[in-house]
Amino acid sequence: MVSCSTHLLAAFLVFAAVSPPAGAQSSPARGVVDGVVTDTSLVPLADAVASIVGSGIQVVTGANGRFRILGLSSGQHYILIRRLGYQPVTTELRTEEGDTVRASFALERLATALDTVLVATKRPSPRMAEFEARRVLGVGQFMTAAEIDKLNVVATDDLLHRLTPNRTRPARRLGPGAVCARQQWYLDGVLLPASTTIDDLPSPKDLAGIEFYASPATIPLQYKSTSGGGFCGVVLMWTKDGY
Repeated sequence: MVSCSTHLLAAFLVFAAVSPPAGAQSSPARGVVDGVVTDTSLVPLADAVASIVGSGIQVVTGANGRFRILGLSSGQHYILIRRLGYQPVTTELRTEEGDTVRASFALERLATALDTVLVATKRPSPRMAEFEARRVLGVGQFMTAAEIDKLNVVATDDLLHRLTPNRTRPARRLGPGAVCARQQWYLDGVLLPASTTIDDLPSPKDLAGIEFYASPATIPLQYKSTSGGGFCGVVLMWTKDGY
């Protein structure tokens, strides 16, 4: 028969084999971070990288924007979230052994940086700015520098003939007691004397624009004259560089 002492010795050996040595402790469970990454509209972001700063730990989010980091020691950790096209964020988290920290991260999309483009343009003079402002209103008839160049005429008289229905100088009767002696010509805002002829005007290549107002009601206020010549209409001519 096996003695009782033999049974006790066998039990002691089994207990010793499964028990840790004196003073030893079992490995505690590590901390866990369970996170989700979205954009500012809370749309989940796949392929974002979550990493623990100062360690080699990093994971990538799935299609649902979620990630999970295991095996973190107790204490403070800095977690960095990055994704191409978005502003990275860094957050401090504290993990405890055996606990799970749940966190969400919203990344802001980076503004697309475009190459610098230099645009060279000539700012219109104040007088031509007024010309353009009146042209936008659509009151009167206008001819721009581009339109003048396209016509490719030699004489300014040809330009005026296209704008004014009664040529430039002939007298015409408007009604009882009213006779149109001539149109009024302005050059760069200055009223030209009645003795001015077509030959005295700048050539078409020197003109930046022409305006014609057939009715006294449509003539801009600053170009209305008390001489009565405005009944025939007013022609405003503008030179390219102060002819």
